[in-house]
Amino acid sequence: MKKICYHIPGMDCPSEERIIRMKLDGVEGLEALDFDLEGRKLDVFHSGEVEEITPLIESLNMEDL
Repeated sequence: MKKICYHIPGMDCPSEERIIRMKLDGVEGLEALDFDLEGRKLDVFHSGEVEEITPLIESLNMEDL
């Protein structure tokens, strides 16, 4: 299993966590998501390729909210 960490500046409440969970639902190889809303960080544990995960997170446009 691999781990990738994302800093998501626009993520600071449970509704945004829910949006991210829905966006990543069904991604092959996704093992677990660990959210730190206060720190605005997301750790993704996966056995697949990050090339599928990163564009999905970027498409939410939560960088500068």
